[in-house]
Amino acid sequence: MKTKQDQSFYVKLACFLGVLGSLLVGVNPAEAADVTLTASSTEGGSVTVPGEGVFSYPTGTVVAIEATADMCYEFVRWTGTAVTYGKVADPYSPNTVVTLSHSKTLIAHFEFVCPLDATLTTSSTEGGSVTLPGEGAFTYPTGTEVTTEATAETCYRFVGWTGTAVTLGRVADPSEPSTMVALWEDLTLIANFEFVCPTERIKVQTKPVLTQDVTCTSAILRGWICMDGGDPDCWVQFRYFKKIETFTQGKLTPTQAIWTVDGTAHFSQMLEGLEPGCTYVYQAIAENSTGWDIGEYVEFTMPDCACTQKVLLTVSACSGGQVLVPGLGSHLYDAGAIVQIKATAYEGYEFLRWEGSAVDANSVVDPNAAETTVHVHTHLSVRARFVCVSHEIPTVIYVDDNAALNCVQDGSRAHPYAQVQVGIHAARQGDTVVVLPGLYFENVDFLGKCIRVMSLATAEPDDPNAMGAIDRTILHGHYAGPVVVFKCGEDASTLLSGFTIMGGRSRSGGGIRCYKSSPTISNCVITGNRVTRGAGGAVDCVQSESVFLNCTLSDNVARCEGAGVASEDSNLLFLNCIVWGNQPDQIA
Repeated sequence: MKTKQDQSFYVKLACFLGVLGSLLVGVNPAEAADVTLTASSTEGGSVTVPGEGVFSYPTGTVVAIEATADMCYEFVRWTGTAVTYGKVADPYSPNTVVTLSHSKTLIAHFEFVCPLDATLTTSSTEGGSVTLPGEGAFTYPTGTEVTTEATAETCYRFVGWTGTAVTLGRVADPSEPSTMVALWEDLTLIANFEFVCPTERIKVQTKPVLTQDVTCTSAILRGWICMDGGDPDCWVQFRYFKKIETFTQGKLTPTQAIWTVDGTAHFSQMLEGLEPGCTYVYQAIAENSTGWDIGEYVEFTMPDCACTQKVLLTVSACSGGQVLVPGLGSHLYDAGAIVQIKATAYEGYEFLRWEGSAVDANSVVDPNAAETTVHVHTHLSVRARFVCVSHEIPTVIYVDDNAALNCVQDGSRAHPYAQVQVGIHAARQGDTVVVLPGLYFENVDFLGKCIRVMSLATAEPDDPNAMGAIDRTILHGHYAGPVVVFKCGEDASTLLSGFTIMGGRSRSGGGIRCYKSSPTISNCVITGNRVTRGAGGAVDCVQSESVFLNCTLSDNVARCEGAGVASEDSNLLFLNCIVWGNQPDQIA
């Protein structure tokens, strides 16, 4: 017999089964097996595992989740129903897991953490420096891309960037001396250099002053490069001071370029303005690509005599005339002397004005008068300038390096001149100088003339010998200065066309040097020239408006920059030109 307790149990069991049955009515068992995870994020990052969106998994799956912050943001926490129901193992970790017993939502939260400004601190090792933006601490708005550049000293080379900027991957190319840094936080950046000079370096000795080289106020200082270290291209100068003075009071003479032969070279410089009776100390200094060296100190004593200081007046003339008084060249006068100068023009020319340091110093009484006086209180120079007034029909002058030097040379096709410079001297305004194929070892100066100097290739292109004449008509500077110089105000009607210009070596403008001139250069190949101190291995223009047409500037070298083209206060025009392969930079 069932008791009341038994009856109550069965009633409760029936009710439970009834409720369970009602819950199961109409449910698909396959659908009940899958649940979803809906993942999203706030600004500043994203859900990278499993991604963002809606993802289906079997019920009970443990899903790995990962949030990744953007630059200048950091992960804060997870929210959503998965967190509300305690299904996320660690809501504060960007890498964690969520257990999916039911469909859940999950949101990754980020916050902005970068400052408004960031500091880049730059420095360098021995052998160079950070030239952009410089060395020290520099502050920029966060996110700025900063251009950085490292420059090596002589005998060193750049080997790479280090610092937290590199460690954090903010440097575009750590191996390049010029690169970019993305500044998202305070960073350090170090330029590293290594010594690369050869073991043998230049050596110099100071030589004694010879008795015959000393006057009351001047002396010739002498030195000797006894070993050039393998580079014959050298620069020399002297340091000197009175014996009663200290080393720090010493002065330097101007630098002088010399070329060694078999690794050695003697050199000297005139030192003027010395005091009679004083003892001086001096030493030789030499430098090239292998490094620099200084010689031992040498003493000499000036004679104790009373004499008047002598100064030089250097006289020259542009084309179109000459200076009759005192004549062309350098003339020695007592300091303070009043010297007469007189210029005369050739037929077809008129005197224009005097130029030079004497005019700049207001030492010429009337710079516009052909006959005047100059006060030579110090070393000065004057140059007479003339202007063409002739209206003769322009002529053609021929130059051929095969012309016999002992035959008649009148510039005709039958009797051409042997040198380009001779042809320029003979030319008058408006003339054309046609240069036949050949190798011309010259340093050419246009002398202010508005003329055309052309190779056969451009002057007479139909001539059978004109084919390839540009490559065969070579102006070679013989490593003794710029190959071609325009410095007397030549204008756009002055033309240089159809040459290979090479072998130039100077402090600036190895191939072509333009100073206050605006010539036209066309169809020229300017290659293999070198600048030993400044810029402009191929071309250097100062206060000029030159035009370059169909020219190639290649394989030129400069010590600093602008191995192709250097321009200072100039307005240059390049049309259909190729500038390539020049070291270290193409244009400055």
